[in-house]
Amino acid sequence: MNRAADAAWQRNEAISNNIANVDTPGYKRQDVAFESVLQKALGNNWYESMDEKVNNINLSRLRGRAYVDYANYSYRLDGNNVDIENENVMLAENQLKYQGLISSINQEFTNLQTVMKRMSMFSAFDVTASGLTAQRLRMDVISENVANANTTRTEDGTPYRRKIVTFQQKNQQQTFSQVFHDVKSSYTGSGVKVSQIFEDTTTEMNMVYDPSHPDADENGYVTYPNVNIITEMTDLIDASRSYEANSTAFNASKSMALKGLEIGQ
Repeated sequence: MNRAADAAWQRNEAISNNIANVDTPGYKRQDVAFESVLQKALGNNWYESMDEKVNNINLSRLRGRAYVDYANYSYRLDGNNVDIENENVMLAENQLKYQGLISSINQEFTNLQTVMKRMSMFSAFDVTASGLTAQRLRMDVISENVANANTTRTEDGTPYRRKIVTFQQKNQQQTFSQVFHDVKSSYTGSGVKVSQIFEDTTTEMNMVYDPSHPDADENGYVTYPNVNIITEMTDLIDASRSYEANSTAFNASKSMALKGLEIGQ
């Protein structure tokens, strides 16, 4: 639709130029061809519907084509073929077409704004981005656990303790009136956040008999971190899949937003 509006604007400039040169000897009127270009782009495939033909058009090549009208016969002796009355009629007709196209484009953009508002595209981006951030932090903590599986002495002199990440919904603490308002006005998700990273004090530390170890106690036992590699790798796979799922959701929202932006083209 915007291509047709561009062509209408070009035609308006051409007609205005014709009217300005009505008394220029030898001047030949100019015009802009768009309907014939559009017809050629649509093709003559009878097996395709009009919607399919429009979808297959290469918009980058669909432009109005300016040309000089030598075919318009004139009785004037100076060779000028501009008919001022005809140009004024064409100018008025073209202006009506242009105004109609602009009104349609404005309506399409109004519809787009409504769609974007109701579907909360940018809110969807925020939600999935929060999921990506949370799962990435979870994977970082799991990697730290694995890396410190044999750390028997930290900065405070004690063995490393396994860390656990917990999540909670963003803006979870809401009053009843806020929840009611969200439901009434098409509730949208608020995402997720890391609520806490805490040390695992419920899982027992690993005691290994190794009297030669510098951190062995008086009985020859060394206290190793309560990190189970199998458990950590299982959690890492789970976090990785959650990260991929959030990434897929983000790309789906992006694809929907891009399709929405095509409205009005």
